[in-house]
Amino acid sequence: MVNVVTKSGSNHLYGTAFYYLRDSSFGASMPFLPFKPHNRQQQIGGTIGGPLKRNKIFFFAGFDQHIFHVPNVVEFLNGSSQVVPQPSTGPYSGGDYEATDQALVFAAAAQLTSLAGEYPAAQIGNSSYAKLDINLNPRNQLALRVSTTRYWGANNVYLDPASPVTYDSISNNGEERVSTETASLSLTSSFTSRLISHFRGQFSRDQQQSYSNTSDVLVKIPTIIDGVGRSNILPRQTREHRLHLAETLSLDGPRHAWKFGGDALLTSIYDFFPRQQSGEYLFYPLKVDPFTFEPRMAGLELTPLRAYAHQVPHYYLQNFGSATSHPDTNEYAAFAQDTIRVTNRLALNLGARWDLQTFTTAGLISTPLFPPSGKLPFQPYNFAPRAGFAYSMGDKRPLVFRGGYGIFFVRIPQILQLNHSDRKRRHGFARLPEEQ
Repeated sequence: MVNVVTKSGSNHLYGTAFYYLRDSSFGASMPFLPFKPHNRQQQIGGTIGGPLKRNKIFFFAGFDQHIFHVPNVVEFLNGSSQVVPQPSTGPYSGGDYEATDQALVFAAAAQLTSLAGEYPAAQIGNSSYAKLDINLNPRNQLALRVSTTRYWGANNVYLDPASPVTYDSISNNGEERVSTETASLSLTSSFTSRLISHFRGQFSRDQQQSYSNTSDVLVKIPTIIDGVGRSNILPRQTREHRLHLAETLSLDGPRHAWKFGGDALLTSIYDFFPRQQSGEYLFYPLKVDPFTFEPRMAGLELTPLRAYAHQVPHYYLQNFGSATSHPDTNEYAAFAQDTIRVTNRLALNLGARWDLQTFTTAGLISTPLFPPSGKLPFQPYNFAPRAGFAYSMGDKRPLVFRGGYGIFFVRIPQILQLNHSDRKRRHGFARLPEEQ
């Protein structure tokens, strides 16, 4: 449970507004670029709050829009914007070309050079928020809150506005769309002057979808460029739904302040993540027959650029298996705590918490070659004691000493389930298709 304190409306109508502008025309040149690409970042928004019914119902709302237009600047791994083949000085000199294949290598270099340059990119999004505070009666207060976010753009999957330089071609990027909605309520009830209930409930939905700029197979040429073609993690899609319920009871006494509570978080996830299922060609240095350019254990060693020109990759990698998974998880917790006023100067905190996290096992595959595969942890005995103290010395300007001890159990992320799914990899020598 993440607790967020937000503003609320009052009996007076009030609001705020803001506008933020950042333009490269007002800034210095980037230290790692010979030119200053133009970019503009804008942010606009405001808030408003007030009464719907005086002393009874109050509202508060806010909106924030950001518009970032920051270009992607594609460079090669050596920091240049041009691929220049290096000549061979002998049969085993390791140059990029000889007289027999000079035209072929230079054509490949020109094709790679055309990938460098400045490309438009955008990050556009907004967030909105609305809240109602309702005094149901003197003993019950209700708060309702709704928030949404929207995010989309072009060439924005791998865009860092603070550092737009990339060593991947623009085809290795893509478009991303994200939308989230969250609705929550909080009900505070005073049963007696000593017993108070605080109930919280929240439902949220998170949807993310990314598209690839191309369907071509990914190509990596070390020392020149990290990626040409479809990214090995695009396209992808995730849908996540969460329901969170929590209750805390507080009971105050002359010497003791008790708290009892529990919560449940139910998470349902659909994940489509076809990592490297479209394949990847790796053009590392490779030895070939000097006449046929067929790979062999000994012979003429091709540089990455020359291997790319002759369409002779060192490796071809590809994953197989289902790209869809449902890493659902449920989390449950309960706690009890007592704050004891031992003396006017000494207070003790004693408590215990129990946690349980469960995972779905659908789609998990086990293999005898690695016994831990396909297995997920289940530990129902996560009891965590907590203890603390506070001691005050002095009256007018007291000095307070505090100390505490506790055991805390870490939440296991859903990616653990994804790592246990059945995804296989195959690699070997291969030639690029003719259209490449």
